Formats: sequence, C-alpha cells, structure tokens
Amino acid sequence: MRKPRHVPLILAAAVLLSAVGAESAQAALFFLFNPTSARPGDEVAVRTGGTPPTFTLRDRVKPLQQPIHVYLVLNAIATQVHSRADSRLVPVGALVPDKNGHGVLTFRVPRLKAGKYTKAAWCPSCAAHSYGRTFFTYPDNEQILPRYRVIEFLRVEAGGSTFPWSLAVGLLVAVISAVASSALFLRRRTRRLSAG
Repeated sequence: MRKPRHVPLILAAAVLLSAVGAESAQAALFFLFNPTSARPGDEVAVRTGGTPPTFTLRDRVKPLQQPIHVYLVLNAIATQVHSRADSRLVPVGALVPDKNGHGVLTFRVPRLKAGKYTKAAWCPSCAAHSYGRTFFTYPDNEQILPRYRVIEFLRVEAGGSTFPWSLAVGLLVAVISAVASSALFLRRRTRRLSAG
C-alpha cells in the first residue's frame, strides 16, 4: 500500500507548529525593567509585557495567577543556564500576575558585579502552555523588537547607592547626639541636687 504524498508535509508542519508553539509560549511571558540602569541598592521595577508603566499592585484584577519567580543573570551566560537551581542565578522575588497577566515586582538591586543582566523565570503555571517547560531565560537576540530591546535588560553600574549609607550615618550621628545631650543633662542635674 502506497503512502499518500501529503503525509510528510503534514508531519513537517506539525513539527514546525510545535516548535513555534513552544517559542510563542516563552515569548508571551516577557518582562520589562524600569529603570534600565541602576547600582546595587537602587530600586528597580520589573513588569510583565503589556503591563502599563503606571501599574501598581492595587490595580490588579482578581483572580490572581500563580507566582512567577524572577531571577537576574548575566546576559553573557544566560544561554548556559537551564535550571532554577543554577547558582549563577540571583533571585529578586516573585511576581504575581492578575487575571489579565498584568503584574509588577519592585526590588532592590543586590550586590552584583557591573554588567548587562537579563531575567530568568520559574513559572510552574506555564507548563500547560509550553510543553511542560517551567523555567525560562531571556538572553539578548535579534528577535527582540528594537523598541523593547532597550527595556528588556538591566545594566548594573559599579558601586552602590549612597542613600542607605548616608541615612545610616545620619541616624548614628543623631543617636550619639541624643545620648550625649542626655548624659550632659543628667550630669548638670546631679550637680544641682548635690549642691542644694
């Protein structure tokens, strides 16, 4: 019995569609940074694609979806990372999208060496739409639209934010001044009482 000629074409189309489906599932889950350049200690927001820049957690529409755990990874090694257990990943928190897939996560940049960072995500609920895949990395490539390319990556600058240190020093000076003033007040009061 002869095989119909169109069977190889159908098989090729099925393989192509399954590959495109897996890529589409990953492409549908993408994240944008604001700002796109920061120092360790600075505050950065990461939001899902399609989420308005002014979106806050109060704007979420219930029911909320399962958390997506977000990590930072150096863009240069992102293609080498295939598991959320990889020690080169730096966790920054969990983003909980709303019913419409909108979500935002605000975090402080950890102490990282300077460089270009991308995201990695562990998304258990994505398995149903990505042939069982739950872990994704987002290295820079030519398929990213130019308008998104500038906001899909975080450039970590050398050094750290000075605000927390200046605040800590200011508080320390205020505490020392308060203790010194109290000690001086008590000494004068003690002298007055002993003189009287």
